[in-house]
Amino acid sequence: MEKEQLAQLMGKFACKKLKTGNIRTSPFRMSYPNLFEKSSSNDGEFAEKYGVTLLFPKGANLKLLHDAIEATAVAKFGPKVVMKTLRLPFRDQGTKDKVGYEPGAEFFRANSDVRPGILGPDGKPLTDPKDAPAGFWAVATVNPFAYDKKGRGVAMGLQNVAIIAADETFGAMNADAHEEFADVLDGAADAAAMFEQEADADQEVDFG
Repeated sequence: MEKEQLAQLMGKFACKKLKTGNIRTSPFRMSYPNLFEKSSSNDGEFAEKYGVTLLFPKGANLKLLHDAIEATAVAKFGPKVVMKTLRLPFRDQGTKDKVGYEPGAEFFRANSDVRPGILGPDGKPLTDPKDAPAGFWAVATVNPFAYDKKGRGVAMGLQNVAIIAADETFGAMNADAHEEFADVLDGAADAAAMFEQEADADQEVDFG
């Protein structure tokens, strides 16, 4: 996506606190989306859940999300909590050597035990993972929550996702089978007929 297009996108959809209590994020590129079925990462970084990693562009205004994380931590651990002692969701993309991750830009992982709602740009529900691949732009509704088992920290719960723009996908995706085999399929009927003729000829042989 061009810089001008990205600037327009970011300006149009700013982070917003909703009446539901959730926060709607600003636009991000999706990484490792498992929105239709539960999955876990190969490195064990996240357990088997629905989820997506949100890659925000450098310079994105994420103050509302950072403030919500801090407020959640204070509500759980008290006003004297030292934030740097907690595990927090935001990380620098530069800590990951992966396609689409930009050093200096922030990201976090949002997960859910319940399948999130997934909408396309037209507002209709999506049912096919191919319509929401890694690399596409989206906005999501999330809510931070604190935990104190297996460490102390704040994590992000995922509520819903809306795809807002296509972009170059991350990782491998199967090419369209009809496109790759178009010339094969065109000649398949002739080939099948040829083999049928040969089979008929073999059956007509008189071995006397």
